[in-house]
Amino acid sequence: MRTLYAALLLMLSLFGPACGPGKAERLQQLREQRNALQENYNVAAAEAFTQEATAFVREFPEDSACAPLLYNAAQLYMSLDKGDSALACIQTLENQYPQYPKMADALFVKALVFDALLNQKEAAAEAYQHFITQYPNHPEVPKAQTNLEALFTNLESIPKKNPSTDSSQIF
Repeated sequence: MRTLYAALLLMLSLFGPACGPGKAERLQQLREQRNALQENYNVAAAEAFTQEATAFVREFPEDSACAPLLYNAAQLYMSLDKGDSALACIQTLENQYPQYPKMADALFVKALVFDALLNQKEAAAEAYQHFITQYPNHPEVPKAQTNLEALFTNLESIPKKNPSTDSSQIF
């Protein structure tokens, strides 16, 4: 029985990689997909890339390509109006790759997702404030401050124009 088990393991190790592309090939395919999306964006290709990129990260979490793949996937999920998926990518990026050079950009994207896609004002405010505090010299800080201030601006405080009383101007 042990001999059969050992033979089976040997066969799987020899023929298993032939069943699908290896890590290097998958990574090359992902790079090609990303480049094609930059040249010609389409929804189907964006969805395929995000699925394959996140699968690659789950399978090879120690690979140096994982952080950029997650960042790219988060941006694409935003374009697909999939805020929860974008946040999941950013959260994984924060937890597993905190030294990623574009972490500041990722945190700004996180705030934008809460704000623009999910309409979660409290979470957006917290994310904007965290971004501003962590990266006060980042070029997006002024936009983050403006967005933060706008989150709780009461629309009724904006003066309304008095409607015209001359009905001849209506027609």
